Amino acid sequence: MNSPGITPIPYEARLQNWVERATNEIEKNKRVVAKEKILKALRTNAEKLGLSGLNLTDVPPLDALANLKDLDLSNNELSTLPRGCFTGLTSLEYLNLKENQLSTLPPGCFTGLDSLTNLFLAKNQLSTLPPGCFTGLTALILLHLDQNHLSTLPPGCFIGLNSLKYLFLNRNQLNTLPPGCFIGLTSLQNANLDKNFLKNGNILKINNREFQIDNQNTHGDLMKEIKEVNEKLRTTLPRILNHLQRREKIGIQIMSTEQRRLLNTLNHLMTIGSGAKSAE
Repeated sequence: MNSPGITPIPYEARLQNWVERATNEIEKNKRVVAKEKILKALRTNAEKLGLSGLNLTDVPPLDALANLKDLDLSNNELSTLPRGCFTGLTSLEYLNLKENQLSTLPPGCFTGLDSLTNLFLAKNQLSTLPPGCFTGLTALILLHLDQNHLSTLPPGCFIGLNSLKYLFLNRNQLNTLPPGCFIGLTSLQNANLDKNFLKNGNILKINNREFQIDNQNTHGDLMKEIKEVNEKLRTTLPRILNHLQRREKIGIQIMSTEQRRLLNTLNHLMTIGSGAKSAE
């Protein structure tokens, strides 16, 4: 709300002020692209706006886009979401914030998103969920929090999500689930907590529903990848070494420093691979 006697700044001017806050020319150019997309969406009453991959470090003013239903802010550099940054987006149903650098969600950051049904927060750096961070999301049905750094869930962190049906918490670092951490999830139908550090095979009960936790491959996936890489080294390195050695034997002895360094590295890797094979 504006103070008495103060003329509100026009929306386009606020957007330009946001552009001017860029710290370098590259960032400014990205913000100009975002501004043009936002103004086009405003002119056309668009229901969808894509601002993915623009290296944005903060959310631009969006409060004039009351008709917007789908907002993509993924693959940027957002580290925080100030309270009220989505004010005015009363029609928004889909909000994609995955692949940013969010480490926390301040209480009230989703204020005003009364129509939001799908929220994507996967692949961020969230380490905790403060109580109240989802306040106002009464229509939310699906919440993706997978592939973050969550080690625990504070009691009451999901309060207000009465409509939530699908919750994804897989591939985090959860090692304990304190009593009360799932309070408020009265409509939950599916909860994925796989590949955390919880005890494998545990049965999680939420509102009289049972969800089985499967962490069987948390460590196994990594070992499988290492083994696959090792197998590729065993099959490809001998061919590369033989090829280089043949070139030297037939008189092609003009090798650059980098090529000789590569040959030495390959020989070293072969030695390591042989040792690993013997140790199996």
